[in-house]
Amino acid sequence: MEKKDIEHIIARYLSGEAAGEEMMTLMEWLSADEDNKTEFRKIQSYWNAEISMHNLEFIPDFENLRYKIEQSEVQKNRNVLWLRPALVAAVSIIAVIIISHLMLKMDNDEVFTYITGSSISDFVLPDGTQVALNKDSKLTYNESFGRNNRIVSLDGEAYFDVVHDMKQQFVVNAGDAKITVFGTVFSVKSKKGEDILKTSLIEGSVRFETPDQTILLTPHKQILYNTHLKEVTVEKFDPEIEVAWKDNLIKYKSVSFSELISLLQKHYEVNIVLPSEELKISKLTGTIDAGQSISQILDMMKNNINFEWRKENEDYMIIY
Repeated sequence: MEKKDIEHIIARYLSGEAAGEEMMTLMEWLSADEDNKTEFRKIQSYWNAEISMHNLEFIPDFENLRYKIEQSEVQKNRNVLWLRPALVAAVSIIAVIIISHLMLKMDNDEVFTYITGSSISDFVLPDGTQVALNKDSKLTYNESFGRNNRIVSLDGEAYFDVVHDMKQQFVVNAGDAKITVFGTVFSVKSKKGEDILKTSLIEGSVRFETPDQTILLTPHKQILYNTHLKEVTVEKFDPEIEVAWKDNLIKYKSVSFSELISLLQKHYEVNIVLPSEELKISKLTGTIDAGQSISQILDMMKNNINFEWRKENEDYMIIY
């Protein structure tokens, strides 16, 4: 890549205007050579200095920054450099994965963080493991991943198709729980502020560990761990329904109308008010495109089920 091209991408990144593809290009360029990282830190340092001397809307001149860097010796920055919140918001708005190549220097080990906003994102880790990261989730790993370890940390929900490697276990740290595998297909849901941590095994085997206990999980079983009470429940689950979210779908089998409404309320974070009497219909089975709005879904459902709906303030009222 020509120098002027990467400088253009760096300028767009630092001004919060970089598109998802440009973020990926920058990440690859930084990973390619230590000199690239040093160059980036110099430019970022001067960029931030220019902004601090002007108002927030000021965009520094790239050529001027280049001249300043060439004319002065810059001491290597060993502090933690965080991606500014404004940049995170900018990328989140355009509904692509926020690839926060956080230039964290902790014991000289760089940290990589994937953060999703309102979209589901698919990516491949350095060892070849495929990951689907659900909305509003964060996955972190360090530079030694794939060489010295295969450890990731999760806040949110993710689906993993792990590459088999008997020499290196794949570990997911989720709160005070640790999930260990060699080569397995499974999902984990662990959100800060929520009491239930869930691990669902689709293929292979999983070792689930907390400070108090260790459980070996078999396929089509899931662990529900109450982080507040420190209690574990193991139950069967339907993989097709459990991980439908990774394809941006909502799937349900043999549920009542009220159970389906509860599912929609949880997914869309809305309040749907039902009459006190249960709608007398057969159990429902189907698939919903989660990319549709709740209004579109209710309109579609009323064509097949005898009910009407209206919106009152923030509530959706079901009438039958």
